[in-house]
Amino acid sequence: MVTNHYFIVQWWRPFFLANVEKVQKVVVWVRIPRLPIELYNSRFLHRVGGILGSIFKINKLTSIQS
Repeated sequence: MVTNHYFIVQWWRPFFLANVEKVQKVVVWVRIPRLPIELYNSRFLHRVGGILGSIFKINKLTSIQS
């Protein structure tokens, strides 16, 4: 977020009109405070991510409990 507004970056397109365009996809970073250490594994994180939508990436250090 930039000054409490979502910031979207996309490839330039001719005749782009920001006030008319609809956002199709958004990449988000999800933080789960106080998640028990035994749940910091790829299988669990993919299951949670799958509930939220399509998974783009799970940070390697997160998935190995770092």
